[in-house]
Amino acid sequence: MYYLKGIVDEMFSGMKLQFVVTEQQIQIQFQKKSIGMICKVSAEKMKQFGIKQEVYYAELNWAECKKFTETQKIRYIEVPKFPAVERDLAMVIDQSIRYQDVQKTIKQLQSKLLQNINIFDVFESDKLGKGKKSYAINLSFSDAEKTLTDVEVETEMSKIIKSLEDKLGASIRGN
Repeated sequence: MYYLKGIVDEMFSGMKLQFVVTEQQIQIQFQKKSIGMICKVSAEKMKQFGIKQEVYYAELNWAECKKFTETQKIRYIEVPKFPAVERDLAMVIDQSIRYQDVQKTIKQLQSKLLQNINIFDVFESDKLGKGKKSYAINLSFSDAEKTLTDVEVETEMSKIIKSLEDKLGASIRGN
């Protein structure tokens, strides 16, 4: 479900969508108005087609999306000449902290190198501790002028980790 959320967020990045996550679905909002959702295909449909693994779908109100695009100027951004560097980060946080809080905390650092933040896993278990859950996120870094060094990326990662620990009380997994 979160992988599909990342795709929708990236496809409509200019709209600055908001996502309201519940246990059953993710509501997609634009300017505080619901324009769609991400849901799991029902068990009955899965059985009907003989599909054994979970399948998710995104449903969007195209009329609302079209209204936004009609008011925007189209701009061209050159394809990057230098490769992006990706890092995954897993953290254990309090159950009450939403993914949006994690995103906001990272974006407040205003890194010039950080291009994308995507969540790819949410894990809840008593093994993490009472009232805890784990988020796994992917961070993408790049510079339009040069190839990034490991030192540059690790410096950014250190700032992100410190901010998550200090502001959200996150415990980084694997450290």
